Amino acid sequence: MKNELLQIVQEYNQGTGGSCGISIVQLSVKAEVGMNTIKLLLKELHTDGKIKVREGINSKLIFPLTPKGGIKKTNAK
Repeated sequence: MKNELLQIVQEYNQGTGGSCGISIVQLSVKAEVGMNTIKLLLKELHTDGKIKVREGINSKLIFPLTPKGGIKKTNAK
């Protein structure tokens, strides 16, 4: 399940040109998983160094991380 969530986060980030994160609510809807489960799995992904959480304008946003710890950029110049 963690890998499925990470894939959704990565696909969303790539679909927005690498500049946008996905909200917890959007992730819950796309994964069809309850919020409590999503929060537990996101905590594990964060501990594993797979995602980063940032404060957005209206909510917290989840971004994928590269193995070196930087945020993935798909069309970086």
